[in-house]
Amino acid sequence: MAKKTKPNTGAGHEAAAHNSNHLDDWGRLPKPGDRIAGLTRSTINQLVLGPDAPVESKLFRVTPDAKRGIRLIKMRGDRSLEAYIVGLPGGAN
Repeated sequence: MAKKTKPNTGAGHEAAAHNSNHLDDWGRLPKPGDRIAGLTRSTINQLVLGPDAPVESKLFRVTPDAKRGIRLIKMRGDRSLEAYIVGLPGGAN
């Protein structure tokens, strides 16, 4: 018999729902051959890597000692890919 659970309607649930909206601001680095906003993976890498990178990114690893991970790109907001493109000459039409 399956255990019945009550829906979580407490303050923690509201906080989780609020935080999930911010997750939409991040996207995965495209796979080789794919593009985001017409930009290739290598072009986006140039924008996100380095100490003075104009676009923010985070490297997600399942464990701290993992050799591989998932690079997440900030898509909206300050220091985002969207803000970088809009800030280019002729980008805000």
